[in-house]
Amino acid sequence: DETRVLRLLDDNGGQLRQSKVVEGTEWSKSKVSRVLSRMADEGTVAKINLGRENLIARPESVPEHARSPFDES
Repeated sequence: DETRVLRLLDDNGGQLRQSKVVEGTEWSKSKVSRVLSRMADEGTVAKINLGRENLIARPESVPEHARSPFDES
């Protein structure tokens, strides 16, 4: 499952809205949420809240303005 998500991210410049992950995988919203939460906990992806939606990104693809000032660069 994680490999499929990472492939989708790689095919889309390292970041993608969570709804596009649902479309790209054809999984349920709940499955995508579970997989992405596990990946975020492991540090494989970053979940960035954009109002009512999440931006999913490879850690190296997180936009500068979305980074924590406490993150090491």
